[in-house]
Amino acid sequence: MEAKKLKKEVAKHPDFEILESGKIHCRLSGHDIQPKLHEFNEYLKGKSYKMALERNHDFSQYQPWIVDFKGDSTKLYCRVTKQVLNRLKSVIEKHVKGKRFNKMKKELLEREEKKKKKAAKLAKVKKLAGLTKEERAKAIEEMGDEEGSDFDINDMEEMYGNFEGKQGELDSEDEDAQPVNDIQEEDEEEEEEEEDYTEVYSKILANYIHLVSIIGTFNF
Repeated sequence: MEAKKLKKEVAKHPDFEILESGKIHCRLSGHDIQPKLHEFNEYLKGKSYKMALERNHDFSQYQPWIVDFKGDSTKLYCRVTKQVLNRLKSVIEKHVKGKRFNKMKKELLEREEKKKKKAAKLAKVKKLAGLTKEERAKAIEEMGDEEGSDFDINDMEEMYGNFEGKQGELDSEDEDAQPVNDIQEEDEEEEEEEEDYTEVYSKILANYIHLVSIIGTFNF
């Protein structure tokens, strides 16, 4: 009777399976449990299973903001707040619900949106280069028809004037428009630079200690 109940209980939990030996195997933690209903229920309430659930959570749902931390599989990296976090469900859920994370995320998205709009305008302005004044006026008017009430003709003409006078400067600003997906690359570069400095300091310290040991052998 208990064996049937146990089988039904195990079937309710996809993280477990009954082995040929009769023991209950937890796929998440790798633990084997004796085929007894009370032991199985105790394991479900225990720290080992709860921790396994914490670690085997689907963290991909938090991308692109929360990503794997390079060099440590037990950590995750927040590209918004620049923090290293423990790879645990409760930790990440608390982090993404926090005021600081959401405020900084909103600011980041707003900056990205402004850059995209500026880049889009600049691309249209570049198309006006080489046109006569009449052709340029007609092209700007057509752009206004496409974009509707949000389009500012004076703004476009001013941008064109700047484009003619400061083409190189505008080009560099256009290149500075950085998509969200490129942020981690910068973060990783910063981490590599920090590692390089640490290695240099370690070598200097080692050389200093070696020098002191050599000097100590002389009699003055």
